[in-house]
Amino acid sequence: ASVSTLSKLAARGAAVLLPGSASLDKLEGGDKEYRLDFAVKSVPGSYADVEANFAFDKDSEKKATYNLVAAVSRDVAPAADGDKKATSKEAGDKPEMRAFVLGDADVFTDPVMDFANTNRLLLLEALRWLGG
Repeated sequence: ASVSTLSKLAARGAAVLLPGSASLDKLEGGDKEYRLDFAVKSVPGSYADVEANFAFDKDSEKKATYNLVAAVSRDVAPAADGDKKATSKEAGDKPEMRAFVLGDADVFTDPVMDFANTNRLLLLEALRWLGG
């Protein structure tokens, strides 16, 4: 849900630019209460340029599909003092903590967003999802 429009546009070749982004992985033995969705992945055959030479080095680098953006959520208990702000007004909605995690914030800088309209869409969809 955090990148639904981008997912629909992927079939038409739409892509976001993530210059210098680190990859993300689920922490082994992490808290099971958190729901984790890797919302954006690299294209197959991508590699982490460990040598920083802009070329694939088969001895020190591996090609794979990397997780680049994660949508994380977890249910939270309503406030003990009955604070109405902590609960949703819609029936059936539970209060939820949400986080949108990126390997690098350069994805939302002016030069990148001026060049790639899809990055603007990524920001808008992330904010929409974070707001519920």
